[in-house]
Amino acid sequence: MQAFSNDGVFLKEIRSDASGKLEDPAAVVLDSQDVIYVLDKGRSVISTYSAKVEPLGVFGKPAGGDEILTKPVALMATRDELFVLDSGQVKVFSRKGQYVRSFATSGNDLGELDEPLAITATGDTTFAISERGNKRVQTFSTLYKPSAPSQLAAQGAVHTIELRWAASALPYIKQYRIYRSQTENSGFVQVAASNTNQYLDTGMEAEKKFFYRVAGETHYGYVGPKSEPVYGSAKKYVPPPLEDVKVESSQAQLKITWKPVDQQYFSAYLIYQKDGETDVYKRQVHIFRCHRSTANTAGRIGCGHPLLRSQRLEFDSEHIPETLGAITLLTRIERL
Repeated sequence: MQAFSNDGVFLKEIRSDASGKLEDPAAVVLDSQDVIYVLDKGRSVISTYSAKVEPLGVFGKPAGGDEILTKPVALMATRDELFVLDSGQVKVFSRKGQYVRSFATSGNDLGELDEPLAITATGDTTFAISERGNKRVQTFSTLYKPSAPSQLAAQGAVHTIELRWAASALPYIKQYRIYRSQTENSGFVQVAASNTNQYLDTGMEAEKKFFYRVAGETHYGYVGPKSEPVYGSAKKYVPPPLEDVKVESSQAQLKITWKPVDQQYFSAYLIYQKDGETDVYKRQVHIFRCHRSTANTAGRIGCGHPLLRSQRLEFDSEHIPETLGAITLLTRIERL
C-alpha cells in the first residue's frame, strides 16, 4: 500500500501492520477521527493506522476463536462504526474493532445480496451496495436507537429551571425529548422537545422540587432510553422597592405616580395608605397591569404601557376616603 500527499507526491510505502505483513490489501477507508482502515483479503482482517500511517491494531480474527470474516471484499466507515462486505453479508464493527452485528444473506430478493462488490455511504445513516450477481445497486438505511444522554444537570433561576446535558456527536440525533415529574421514580411526562442540548422550563412554581429526564430521538422517530433523573427548583422572584414614587394633590384629585418596572413576574401593584395619626398602613387599592375599574377601589384606576409611562392612580374628589387628607396622606406602594 502506498501513501501520497494531496498534490500527488509519494510519501511512503506500507507493507505491514501491527501484527505482521500485509498479504492482499484490497480496500482502504478513513473515518471521521482520521483513523485509517485497510482490508487485507489475504488474511481476512482489518488493519488500523493513525493519520501518520503508524500501525495501531488488527481485528477480524480473534486469537483462538472462530473467524469473523471469511471472504471480505469492501469497507465503509461511518462516524462510529465500520461496515464490511463479507460473503453475501454486511458485518458491522465498532471503531475499536468489536464485532457488533451482521445483516443480509445471499439471494436476489430485496435486502439479499449476490456477489456484492462495493459499499459506499450516501448520507449520515444511508448507504448503497453494488452486486455483480444481481446486477443492481441497493440502498439501505440504518435505524439507530440513540443511547441515553449523559451529564444531565438542572439549575434553578427565577421561576425557571435550566437543563443542560452532553451533546451527542452522532448525526442521526434529530432532537431531545424532555420529561418532568414531581417524584423521582415515576410519573414522568414529556413537556417539551429541544433541538439543542439545553432547555429552559419557564413559569415554574418557586421553591418546589421537580425531577427531569432526557431522551434522544432520531430522524426516523426512534426514541432512546431516558437519562438518569435529576432535580431542580426555581427561585422565587422578590420585587425590588419601587422608585420615583410621587404624590400630587389638586382641588379635584390626588395623583400617585411611580417608575414602571418589568412586569414578567408580577400581576398587580398594591397601594397602602395611612393618615397622620396612626403608624399602620392599610391596603387601599389593588392596581392591575391593564386599564380596568374595580368596585373595591376608592376611585378610577388607569395604567399605561409599562415601558412607556409610569402607572397612575387618580381619586375623584367625590370619592376620596375620609382618611385621605391632601396634607396628611402618606403612601407606600408594593408589587404582588
